[in-house]
Order: sequence, then C-alpha cells, then structure tokens
Amino acid sequence: MKEQILKLREEGKTYNEIIAIIGCAKSTVAYHCGKGVKEKSRNRTRKLRTTVRGKMFNKFDKFFRSKILNFKRGKPNGITKAKFNYYTSYAKLIKNPYCYLTGEKINLEESRSYELDHIIPLSKGGKYTLGNLGLTTKEANRAKADLNVEDFFLLCKKVLEHNGYKVIK
Repeated sequence: MKEQILKLREEGKTYNEIIAIIGCAKSTVAYHCGKGVKEKSRNRTRKLRTTVRGKMFNKFDKFFRSKILNFKRGKPNGITKAKFNYYTSYAKLIKNPYCYLTGEKINLEESRSYELDHIIPLSKGGKYTLGNLGLTTKEANRAKADLNVEDFFLLCKKVLEHNGYKVIK
C-alpha cells in the first residue's frame, strides 16, 4: 500500500484522489506522504509510555477492555449498544477506585480482585449506561447477584441479625 500511495503522490494526485483510488483512510495517506509524520507519531507514543499515567494505562488496558465487554454483554446474541465506551468508563473508574458496596480500595492493576457490576441489575430494569456501571470486589459482586443495592443491604442485615449481631446505621 505504501508504494501505491507514494507512486500516486508522485503523479501529482491529491490526498482525496489517493483515498478514492485506494480506499484507505486519509491518516494512512498522510502517514506515508507527510514529512516527519512517522517520527512524530513514534515520539508521541514513546513519550506516553514513559509517563506514570501512560505506564498505568498500558497495564490496565490489557485486562480492562475484556471487563468492559463482559459488562456490556447481556443478550444471548452478543453485545448490545451502550452509551459509553472503554475510555469514558476508564476515566470514571480511575477517579474513584473503591468498591461501591464495601468501600474497599481496589487495585485496578489486579484484575482478579474486582469486577464491574450493573448497579441496577438488567433483570430489574437496569440499563447499559455509565451511571449504572459500578466497581466492586469480586466477593461483593457475587454476593449481590441480581439484587438491587437496597435489597442486598437488607439481606446482609438479616444475615447479621440472625447470627447475633446488632446492625445500627
């Protein structure tokens, strides 16, 4: 593709004409034709990887994408449309990495220690929205199952009182 783009550019074709002939993105044409574009792109990537946030994002990126896909998966025939994406959910969770049920701090780099939860379960009318996305410890999420938060707290209260504890809010 690179050779085709450069050949067409030497013939005096514009970026838009090259796009129409080859059927690629304008950024691809610019990448191969622009002076210093490759080096600028490489330097930008290197710079991001050397920052603390960049390193955290690269580690986090590997397992978080699959968690978002699992959160958005609900219907038997695949993923439904959600009104948020990977980046907006990452931005929300990185600000407050605590379990919304227990208040426990969560290390986002330990993917096995947490799960993403529908705060209002899909079975109870919950939606695929960023506001319905909750970060929980694995144990708390499994215990909550498909209960509303209020129902879950009532269940916990009943269990504690049955075992001799007094629950005071």
